[in-house]
Amino acid sequence: MRSHSPGNLVYRVCLVTHATGTGLAAARYLHRQGAQVILTDSDPDDLEITARQLGSRIPAIACDLSTIAGIESLIQQIDDRYGYLDLVHTSIEMTHRHDPYALDEQDFDLYVNATLKSTYFLVTRSLELLNDEASVTLAAHSCCVRDPLCSLTQAAIDAFAVSLGSARHLRDRGIGISVLTCASLSLAARSRMRWQRLEAEARPPKLTSDG
Repeated sequence: MRSHSPGNLVYRVCLVTHATGTGLAAARYLHRQGAQVILTDSDPDDLEITARQLGSRIPAIACDLSTIAGIESLIQQIDDRYGYLDLVHTSIEMTHRHDPYALDEQDFDLYVNATLKSTYFLVTRSLELLNDEASVTLAAHSCCVRDPLCSLTQAAIDAFAVSLGSARHLRDRGIGISVLTCASLSLAARSRMRWQRLEAEARPPKLTSDG
């Protein structure tokens, strides 16, 4: 394992899931900051296109994250090539096209496999590869509070993050666990805009040639 200066993303090994969809923005940002980004998603053709768009020599590993076998294969490939991870950014797409009050068992299982099951096993299977001071980010997308299935999923993800974050063996190693939601991102954006406005109002007016 390697050590890095805090806040510096250069050369850090970062895994981004759903890299051709909801994880694409995170992958682009990390790549621009100089991180070694590993892309993963289920469609190999889309992954290849995304990797080419981001730049040369971007590793892309196609796998089915809804299965334990797919996740373990992904982790093994990362272990074989790098031996460690500095960041796991798992992008969780919680939207669905079903009436939440009329779901059948098969549709429910497919949804749970793609959200909760994949998140749980990806994170827990990757813990042994995480460097000290590494980070795990659970990014939940498109959660509607009026949808009971989305609300249930979000509550489970929040509780999972709290449980992991309180685990002593992770805290002792400085491993951080965070959850990003549409609501938190919206709040952060509004707060940033507010501070920018206050800073602009606090600046002294520019002197003109007439003044």
